[in-house]
Amino acid sequence: MLFNSLEFFVFSPLIITTYFLIQIRYRTPLLLIASYVFYGWWNVNYLFIIIFSTSIDYFLGIRLHVIKDKKIKKLYLYLSLIANLGILFFFKYLTFFSMILSSILGSFNIEYDIPTHNFLLPIGISFYTFQTLSYTIDVYKKRIFPETNFFKFALYVSFFPQLLAGPIERAKSLIPQFHFNYFFDYSRVVGGLRIVLWGFFKKTVIADRIAIYTKLVFENPDNIVGLDIWFVSILFSFQIFCDFSAYSDIALGIAKILGIKLSKNFGNRPYFAKSYVECWSMTHITLSNWLRDYFFIPFFSRSKLFSVYSGIFITMIICGLWHGASTTFILWGAFHGLGIILGQKYTLPLNNTSKRIIFLISTIIPGLLFGSGDFNTLIILIKNAFVLSEELISISAILLRFGLIVLMDLIHLRMGEKNFDEFLSTKSRYYRWGMYLFLINMMIYFSPSESFEFIYFQF
Repeated sequence: MLFNSLEFFVFSPLIITTYFLIQIRYRTPLLLIASYVFYGWWNVNYLFIIIFSTSIDYFLGIRLHVIKDKKIKKLYLYLSLIANLGILFFFKYLTFFSMILSSILGSFNIEYDIPTHNFLLPIGISFYTFQTLSYTIDVYKKRIFPETNFFKFALYVSFFPQLLAGPIERAKSLIPQFHFNYFFDYSRVVGGLRIVLWGFFKKTVIADRIAIYTKLVFENPDNIVGLDIWFVSILFSFQIFCDFSAYSDIALGIAKILGIKLSKNFGNRPYFAKSYVECWSMTHITLSNWLRDYFFIPFFSRSKLFSVYSGIFITMIICGLWHGASTTFILWGAFHGLGIILGQKYTLPLNNTSKRIIFLISTIIPGLLFGSGDFNTLIILIKNAFVLSEELISISAILLRFGLIVLMDLIHLRMGEKNFDEFLSTKSRYYRWGMYLFLINMMIYFSPSESFEFIYFQF
């Protein structure tokens, strides 16, 4: 079920209303059933996978706490890692790495039949796999106690607002909230709706409007040349931000209505950062924190084989691979890793405005890498980008999209680093209602007729 679907506009008010009407003891089962319906709406068969991952880590979490023998505890941890990462590898990476292996063996004239399967990639699997892995690792490290209530743990893994595209929550912050008794609070509900409204504005008015243009270029690389490719690469970076941060805002807003506080996943202006280091401090915060805490620090912070910079580079390659089983995503991660390393090692003797412009221009390359999807499309786009052409697909369309980005940025400037609820809560009633009407009218007039999936649903 998609946030921007008619089904969800019926589903979410129904669940929220029922949540506050029923007795408190029934709320966890309600949210769990709702989360499974929400997930199974797309493909009911993949409910078995998320229930299997949940059951494995629930059982192992309890055993990790009870068992004192370090070797057996480590064995249980490895079982969790193998089970979860094995499922992720099978569905997301098996074909990709089999093709690489086939290519390597083929160079030695060794035949290798690539194993194939007809299963679709379970939506959101990268997100909930990382989330449940952090739980077992934290229990193993004695950072948290295991959750003994199966239904609350299952809800932690599958909580529907953030199930498909994060934020990637830690058990320490999310599970305890399922033990609180939340009552209907008008101001909290209004605050959540404000955040949801801002999310839908970014999704429908900006991200989806840009998507019409970027889709045309990325799906027709042979027919697009010159400046269109340069413009689409920059616009795609903004599309990713608006699309993904919109999802995060909607998730945070719905959770807030229910009384649940989710982690902040985005700053307001990451693509106006002065460096890749600053950008990543405001972009997909929960993923970068996860990679830092569960990959970089354990493997590279005290490594004698790898320097810190090597660790950063490898971590960002893993980040790219997490996004997708494709050479372009690996290159995307490597480019960001290089950008972070250079940003830490060298300081440009420029003012902040110049640094922001240089960073924005540098997003052209990762924009092409992320948007192209495969290596052949990438090569075609790079070649065509240097073909001289004075014609653009539509100058007015490009100006409109950049104009909408400027509008959003002006609002972000007013917001600072506050979310939309925090920003509006300090304003007068007339200001708030003026903003509501403005955003709703913008959505009516500028939302495209075609609806686009959230980009990060594919991960």
